[in-house]
Amino acid sequence: MGVKQRIGVLGGTFDPIHVGHVAIARSARSSLDLDYIVLIPAGQPWLRSVKPVGNAYHRLAMTELAAESERWLLVSDIEIKRPGPTFTVDTLEQLRDIYGHWSELYLIVGEDALKDLHLWRSPERVVNMAQVIGVKRPGLEALDIINMRKMFPEKTQQPIILEGPSLHISAMEVRERVATGRPIGHLVTKSVEAYIHSNNLYRETNPELVGK
Repeated sequence: MGVKQRIGVLGGTFDPIHVGHVAIARSARSSLDLDYIVLIPAGQPWLRSVKPVGNAYHRLAMTELAAESERWLLVSDIEIKRPGPTFTVDTLEQLRDIYGHWSELYLIVGEDALKDLHLWRSPERVVNMAQVIGVKRPGLEALDIINMRKMFPEKTQQPIILEGPSLHISAMEVRERVATGRPIGHLVTKSVEAYIHSNNLYRETNPELVGK
């Protein structure tokens, strides 16, 4: 048997990854005493009606840049490489193969995403493979955790709710600011900012359509 590790799993379109994502990862690592957190840029998120604006190559590259200064932040391209829609249950299966079934996985999601857990593919398998962590987000209505837990009455490892960092940041805001020529240095790391500008990302985006 290999070394047992506590691995956080934080996925997203990361379009682009911003300082709020890193702050969530840092807060979860500290609160849960995790060894590592794996950032996973999504391939084709099946619950999103709008595809990511940035292509997978750029989103992965920006995620790697945002993580390069933190030893405990890892980046995986498994969802980008996987053909077809992205399903969390498949990602967790792959991570169990990579890190060993003896390691503990902690799936970190926004509290807004947690309320749709019952709509995911094979939600029972998801909660059996990983401890689900819901991170509270500023400005959103509190999740009815009691009713949500009733969805999985036989699951002993119930979802945990963490207080997230009080940062009102979104990738949509970053894209809109780039498209309108406004600064983004306070929203992303310096390396991600440089990457966005050097590759002319999001400049052609119509800000009226960014969030739709």
